[in-house]
Amino acid sequence: VPCGDGFALGRRRGRESAGREGWVYGYPILLMRLLVAWMYFSSALVKLRVAGLRYFDADNLPALFIFHSLDNLHDTQYRLAFQLAEYRQLTPPLVALVLLWELLFPLAVFSRRARWLILGFGVLFHVSTVFTMNLFFPFHLAMYLVFIDWQAVADKARGWRLGAGG
Repeated sequence: VPCGDGFALGRRRGRESAGREGWVYGYPILLMRLLVAWMYFSSALVKLRVAGLRYFDADNLPALFIFHSLDNLHDTQYRLAFQLAEYRQLTPPLVALVLLWELLFPLAVFSRRARWLILGFGVLFHVSTVFTMNLFFPFHLAMYLVFIDWQAVADKARGWRLGAGG
């Protein structure tokens, strides 16, 4: 990808490398995006395959939250999981929403409109797991960086810098 060009021993400068930025750099990014999408999509498929419709049971999510809050691999400082048991009738729609998000994650690869909605929901989901399940997935959030158009970010930053300085 372009960020690795500066570290390449045989790098080219000037006109020779200018035309390479299209397809040469596009396919590794596409493959990374597809891998992230497959990770979420297959997670939903596994949940449906293993648990079936029992996955939508009202006691499933509170039990899962409490289990993760009490296991010996995490601190037990978060008590939200225990309060969620009182509202277990509301959990099947939440479970369905998360499962739908996982199944629709591949749309983030192909649709720019869907991408920001799906990735925004993903950030909220992963942050909420810290407080409900005492689990944090920072590497999942880091993988979202492959969905950002860094060239557009750099162009916008250059425009702000030129606008502020000129």
